[in-house]
Amino acid sequence: MFWHTPGLPGLHGVVIGQFKDEYHLFTTKGDIERRTIQHSVSRDLVRWENRPDILGVGRKGDFDGFTLYDLQVIEHDGVYYLFYTGLDLPTGPGQRQAIGLATSTDLIRWTRHATTPVLEGDPHYYEPFVPDEATYQEKDRRRQWFRDPWVMRDPATGRFGMAVGARAAGVHPDINGCFAWAESDDLLHWEPKPPLFCPRRFHTMECPVLFEEGGRFYMFWLTHPEWGAPLITTDPWQRAGDFYAFSDEGLHGPWQTPKDEVLIGGAYDLPDRNIRRMRAMVARTIVGVRGRHSVSYHLNTRPSRGDDAAGTPWESFARAATVMPLVKPLHTRPDGDIELRPNPAMEGFLTRHDAPEGAPPAGWTRADGLWRGKNFTSASLCLTDAAMESGLFAAQVRLTRGLRAGMVLRAREAAGPGLRVVLDRNLGCVEFGLLNAPEPLDRRRWTPRGGWVELRVIAHGPSLEIYCDGKLMLHDVRYREVRGRLGFIVDQAEAEFRAVDFRTLKDGTPLLQG
Repeated sequence: MFWHTPGLPGLHGVVIGQFKDEYHLFTTKGDIERRTIQHSVSRDLVRWENRPDILGVGRKGDFDGFTLYDLQVIEHDGVYYLFYTGLDLPTGPGQRQAIGLATSTDLIRWTRHATTPVLEGDPHYYEPFVPDEATYQEKDRRRQWFRDPWVMRDPATGRFGMAVGARAAGVHPDINGCFAWAESDDLLHWEPKPPLFCPRRFHTMECPVLFEEGGRFYMFWLTHPEWGAPLITTDPWQRAGDFYAFSDEGLHGPWQTPKDEVLIGGAYDLPDRNIRRMRAMVARTIVGVRGRHSVSYHLNTRPSRGDDAAGTPWESFARAATVMPLVKPLHTRPDGDIELRPNPAMEGFLTRHDAPEGAPPAGWTRADGLWRGKNFTSASLCLTDAAMESGLFAAQVRLTRGLRAGMVLRAREAAGPGLRVVLDRNLGCVEFGLLNAPEPLDRRRWTPRGGWVELRVIAHGPSLEIYCDGKLMLHDVRYREVRGRLGFIVDQAEAEFRAVDFRTLKDGTPLLQG
């Protein structure tokens, strides 16, 4: 379930705030030189209504005269503050990013602050420009990197703090990505400070998010290896996307790396094929009912190599380039790990069906709702009589012996085409791929613990959300396999399947237009 804006090259800088008993979504849209900030309103985070755009690119020669980047909106004493990134020159020496401010009292009419930009990169703390030796994308050469503001109040001091994606001075330029820090008493005048966070692992860190949950502070950011050095992460299969860290000792750290620092999987790369992509991008938190946090993000819907959208019912999503899925409730674990879970609103869009049936093939049995399969030499499929294009398919899986087992979606026959989601006990991963291809499309780290494991897939057109024991593991996009049968797979393994849940998306479910 997601919404998209047809006819635009994609959404960027998505941020949602709760004001006046409504949720307000702000995002930059349009071509880079004609970007505006779009405003939409919702009462339930599902159905959105557009409002007039609130801000555009500044005048030629202004700090934001070329384009606008990521933003944040907060409320204080009845005034709404829009902090955003501006860029003055498109390319070449002298281009700089800086933080601008516009204010409003009604969320409709906005005025740029008279002294904008309100914050720039201080050369005492931050690299004045990206040097040639650390330039891996030509557009960034000699750019002053200072973008993506996130403002929150420090509960320890009562002052406002602003985190900004920047590059630390005095650190090797291939690994000096950091979050700059500044403080203010009035949200208008900002005092630059040393970096809040510089892990010395990333060329670039952007789109910071800071929040407190259960007495612990968390930080999100976005990165990928195309900015520079390859990334070594806690998940060997995921080397780009949204990452996070946490602090048990306040907003200023020290910050710890969780056991699983990847917030959302969906950025698998295959080095031998030089394929790198990010699917789930720019995660942002939303404070909702009873102060609990949810997470919004946008999904890259561009087809991968060999996955042409032409001729499928979902061509419009490929043209949109970016869509926004339903927000995901955020749950924190005692050890600091974060889990994103399915949005409960999905329940209202689904029609439940009886458990699938079918005649088991050789090597498979079915009795009392339990399916069993065994094949220790190759892969073996058991297709049921249920078929699905969009909906939910879930089952509990127990790998009793061997390597791999999981679920099959949108399969025409046992030989394919179709999709598979499997648990790989040997490699320690959840894997998403094609039935008739040896290489996976995506993988995500998974720690086998024995016993039953629930796999759940929510499919909506080309969007495929993959959950393991309630945690969002992967969010992928696939166009060519449109509709087909559901089933189970064992691959050099013996496994059991139970608690099968099959639901389809109701007719007329709205694709909510931005």
